Amino acid sequence: MLRGHLGNLQPQARLGAGAPSNPYGAPPHPAAGGGLPPGSGMMAPRPVYGAPQPPGTHQLASQIQQMNMGGQHPGPPPAAVPGGAPRPPPAVGQMHPPQGVAAVRPPPAMPRPGFPPAPAMQMNGGMHQEAVGVPQKQQQRYRPPPMPMPAATPQRPLGAMPMPAALNRQQQQYPRPITPSSGFPVGVPPPPRPPPVEGLSAPVPPPMPTPSAAPRAPFMAQQQQHIGGGVARLPPQPPQPQQIGGYPQQQQQPGTPFSPSATAGGMSGTPGGGWGAPPTFGATAPSQPGPPSQQQGGAPPAFGAPPTMQQQQQQSGGMATSAPQQQGVMGGRNIDPGSMPRPASLPPPTQVFETRRENTHTIPPSTEAPIVVRDCGSAGPRYMRSSLNSIPQGADLLKSASLPFVVMINPLALPEHGEAPVDVVDAAGPDVGGPLRCVDCKAYVCPYMRWVDNGRKMECCFCNSSNTIVPPEYFSHLGGDGQRRDREDRPELCRGSVEFDVGGEYLVRPPVCPTYFFLIEVTAGAVGSGATAAACASISQLLDELPGGERTRVGIATFDSRVHFYAPKSSTNSMSNGDIHAAANGDPNEASSASQQQPVMLVMSDIADPFCPLGGTAAAVNLAHHKKALKNLLDSIPKTFASTQVGECAGGAALKATIDALKLGVGGRAVVFLASLPHAGVLALKPREAGRPPSERDTLEVMTPEGKDYTALAQHAAEHQVSIDIFALTQGYVDLATLSVLCTETSGSMHRYNPFNPDADGARFHNDLRWCLMRPQGFEAVARLRVSSGLSVDNYVGAFHRRNPTDLHFPALSCDHTISARLLHEERLREGAEIYLQYALLYTNTEGRRRVRLHNLALPVTRSLGSVFRGADLDTFVTYVAKKVSAQVPGRTIAACRDVIIKAAVDTLVAYRKHVATASSSGQLILPESLKLLPLYSLGLTKLACFRTDARADSRAIWMTRLMMASPTTVLPTLHPRLLELHTLVKKPANAPKVPEKLWLTAERLDSEGIYLLENGFDAHIFIGAAVPPEMCTALLNVPSADMIDIVQFSGPPALDTQLSKAVLALLDEIRRQRKSYMHLRLVRRGHPQEAACMAALIEDRSPSAGMSYVEWLCMLHRQIQNKLS
Repeated sequence: MLRGHLGNLQPQARLGAGAPSNPYGAPPHPAAGGGLPPGSGMMAPRPVYGAPQPPGTHQLASQIQQMNMGGQHPGPPPAAVPGGAPRPPPAVGQMHPPQGVAAVRPPPAMPRPGFPPAPAMQMNGGMHQEAVGVPQKQQQRYRPPPMPMPAATPQRPLGAMPMPAALNRQQQQYPRPITPSSGFPVGVPPPPRPPPVEGLSAPVPPPMPTPSAAPRAPFMAQQQQHIGGGVARLPPQPPQPQQIGGYPQQQQQPGTPFSPSATAGGMSGTPGGGWGAPPTFGATAPSQPGPPSQQQGGAPPAFGAPPTMQQQQQQSGGMATSAPQQQGVMGGRNIDPGSMPRPASLPPPTQVFETRRENTHTIPPSTEAPIVVRDCGSAGPRYMRSSLNSIPQGADLLKSASLPFVVMINPLALPEHGEAPVDVVDAAGPDVGGPLRCVDCKAYVCPYMRWVDNGRKMECCFCNSSNTIVPPEYFSHLGGDGQRRDREDRPELCRGSVEFDVGGEYLVRPPVCPTYFFLIEVTAGAVGSGATAAACASISQLLDELPGGERTRVGIATFDSRVHFYAPKSSTNSMSNGDIHAAANGDPNEASSASQQQPVMLVMSDIADPFCPLGGTAAAVNLAHHKKALKNLLDSIPKTFASTQVGECAGGAALKATIDALKLGVGGRAVVFLASLPHAGVLALKPREAGRPPSERDTLEVMTPEGKDYTALAQHAAEHQVSIDIFALTQGYVDLATLSVLCTETSGSMHRYNPFNPDADGARFHNDLRWCLMRPQGFEAVARLRVSSGLSVDNYVGAFHRRNPTDLHFPALSCDHTISARLLHEERLREGAEIYLQYALLYTNTEGRRRVRLHNLALPVTRSLGSVFRGADLDTFVTYVAKKVSAQVPGRTIAACRDVIIKAAVDTLVAYRKHVATASSSGQLILPESLKLLPLYSLGLTKLACFRTDARADSRAIWMTRLMMASPTTVLPTLHPRLLELHTLVKKPANAPKVPEKLWLTAERLDSEGIYLLENGFDAHIFIGAAVPPEMCTALLNVPSADMIDIVQFSGPPALDTQLSKAVLALLDEIRRQRKSYMHLRLVRRGHPQEAACMAALIEDRSPSAGMSYVEWLCMLHRQIQNKLS
């Protein structure tokens, strides 16, 4: 087969010896990690549900939970981890500095998702129980390459993962110990932390308090809040709606004015990536009212208890809400800034949240509230979250409410520390026959199924059919309440979330091996910027951690104006397909020789009609047998192309050839490292970005994918189970709007670093790549949402592939992937009943086990609009609007997108005012308690990079892709970032919360003598005021002035033996743990272009490129509401 293409192949070139040297491509050397103290703790046995599990069928979620618990078991490191997910995160030991260099506390690795370590016990009704099916194995250790310690105090990056040695060209540093990441589902407990250096000990979060059963609180009536005039009064019983006086004057904007040509892109704006000069900041801030200190310690109370006065003050931005005053602030009077709705300054104490109480659905709290979820028959809000917790009886009532009926679904979401894992039921045995299902609608058995004929038949709660006969092996007698007597012994009958291990009819062919194909750009621009070396060094380090064990296969290709494939030399001595196939699958007779020889490069120069020159499945080889050869190849690639002068990028041809190679092996993951616009060969792209920023009335045609070729390629990849992840290590425009369709259609991910700098971005890139490859994930997934009779699914929003109208297909699906489904009424529902939702996901885990994961949700039906608004979920509502509007950006104007956001808020508030609110003055803006932050979050959404006039096209595209896949937990911080004071950390009391109070997002809160942190979950910025005292700057940055720091090379404050440095580093670690994300930290000082991007994130202020201030926004909403009511 290969001989037919010999005319397109260049002579084979052997890599390795004689290659020109390159300081970026030096291969990493292994280093011995420091000793780790052994873990401790015995675990009580947990009853096994269902039939015994065969080897290798341990459930994914229980292994995640075991990692969360932090237990340690002796035993050899596992070669292959059971349970369908990657290995636990590596643990970096305490590294010893070179002789003569003082020991400095190494920086901590980014915890992804980063839960605090705790004793190896999980709580279930007060009993200590061991997770089901957790293997007793020792965790493998990660050994990073040694990095020399500079004589000066080093700067530490925000986070985490040690930067590969080949990346850091100017300043090397020691990694801090990695915080055990419980996001990796393996039954191997994380290692304990290494002993910290005296005086610079890393913060160790305390273990989660034991969840205790607190008294249940009665269902509280709908609260309303009137805001106006700034008069603070105690709330009456029951609380009343919130009002804001009409037509206040525009609030005077503090500080320096914004420049119309300011750099933007949200907080993700980068130096040199904007349109003009930045503004300045630094006005003296008045004192801000805030709530008292958060309560510490004690067991978390039950969710739903009546709020204390302190909590009421926190929920109203530090002030007690006033009673309804119909004579409140009328037109012409100013709005008191302190009375405008804002999120709580401090989060409430951790609470235990039961998904059902007294056989009734429980309304979940905000995603920003820390909770420990207990599955009492309905799926937890991390898995399924509805925008309505009380469902209108008919379509007319839903239309009157002007609220969307939407469900957010994250099927593989990670449980938090202290939460029970998802149980696995063995349904793959020959005597089981799979899970019990309705014979008519094919719904799976769940807690809401009804049992008739003395338990011999099952009545479906979705289609009301009673034709399903219970198999004899599944039969159980009924109790007096009509429920099966074995209900509590079977997870599928008492839990809202459950997973079945299946086989037989659920397998159309044997599961394929996990395959990872890395496609690396080696043009002159990529090599010169350090992108090639960064990609090769990170991949080489991560080969030891790839999930799948002995079954994992890896392929590597590079591209410039041609595409270069690589194969072990032993597999290319004979060009027969049989020899290539044997080497690719690790034939024992060839494994030893293959691992000792350099791979051979095969050059594919026909970029107009690309193909893979390696036949069969030889494009990817068995990792266990060829790891040394692959590492040698990755070490040699930067050296081989160090002196290249090739500037053409045939990225499109390389992608097409890679997809063709992977589909021969029945799918896999293609990870693409792109540094320039693919402008050569097939699928070539042209620069489409205009030289000026668009106006609000300009149609954003640049956001529409160019042509249909990339869409067709993405659909072709999805059909063959190929998922594509793109890492754009760029210096300019690469048309991510077109390339993003490859990720959204194949359920992949996209990451952007612009302008990429290996010193500032290397650690962040390494962490993002590591999490992308190691996070819990499934392959060859197909999903369907089933709903009760009387409802139907209108549409889905998210990243997936559609082969038919009912099912969603995912070549790969991760724990960060969220979709939304909008539901419609087909007929009138019965009042007082419940509607049922069931999301079924069929997927293959990394160990080759076929699983069905079920999430069930039951919601009550009501005919009261008041109940509908009381149960409205703001987080889901806003997230759905963000997803929907971001999908509408291509081909529309910015003004039209903002109008959609405004209309969604206005229509809902008009409906509440017309149908629910009590009589009040027309000059008051009334907000329902459940949606009181809707105006603020809507304003924040309009100021994202997607909808700003000064955002670059690629910045707009990356935010559109993020919103498409994001969960409410991720979306809300982007709409309302967190602004914190850093200069006051040394003054806080010992019992103060780890994260200080949030400041209002306005320049009024910025003091020219202060230092601040602004973060949104993706990016973090440190503001340095223009008049910061030199001693304070020295205590944090080791220099008397921020002007002495190269902002482009800045990766984080150094670890100093000062109170301020220790406090700031501890705060950064805690924020990363909470966000479960590596956030690139940038330094912002007066006059730098990055300042404009940060000031744009202060959403309460007016911005030329993003529009109104918070006061103006409230007045605009009030005017539109009055116009509709009149």
